[in-house]
Amino acid sequence: RGALLLERLDASRDLTEVWIDEACEVIGGLLGELHRGVGPEFPRLTDWLDGQLVDLAATEALPRRVIDRATGLYRDLAPSAGHTLLHTDLHFENVLWREADRRWVVIDPKPMAGAPGVELHPVLRNRVDELGTGAAFRWSVRHRIELVCDAAEIEEDLARSWTMIVAAVQAMWATQGPQNPAAKDTVTWNLTLQKALED
Repeated sequence: RGALLLERLDASRDLTEVWIDEACEVIGGLLGELHRGVGPEFPRLTDWLDGQLVDLAATEALPRRVIDRATGLYRDLAPSAGHTLLHTDLHFENVLWREADRRWVVIDPKPMAGAPGVELHPVLRNRVDELGTGAAFRWSVRHRIELVCDAAEIEEDLARSWTMIVAAVQAMWATQGPQNPAAKDTVTWNLTLQKALED
């Protein structure tokens, strides 16, 4: 009949107002619960990224060093991406409180199968004002990654590398849409993020 039964969650209570360290630890714990091996029924992360990296390589709207860095990282990481279930959009607004058992739960997945380290970008592109600028920005993004990775048992170096790839793709998308201040800010922010994650 087209009916969908949903569990009762508190739509007014997400992680946007929770202390950032605690919020990152919650997200990391949830990712750790979700990360299970899956079969071919889920779309593969690498199949999707293969097409994105072709487009990225052809773009003239981003610095060549950004494109080359992302392409090189992807070439190294793709063969070992694996078949882990990914949410792919787990950020602070996609976690709601369930009063029935008093715990945080995940909503709005966009599932794929691939490498867990690729899932950190959403945690960084939300609550952006709290990241600061300059040296504070570098410290803050690395701190968030450390907290999520510790809780989810993801290798930090891999997470940083995957996030640099995603940042380049996100910057490319912003160059393809209407050229307005918001798009330019998205490009700049993602390029800054990629630089902050470099060793």
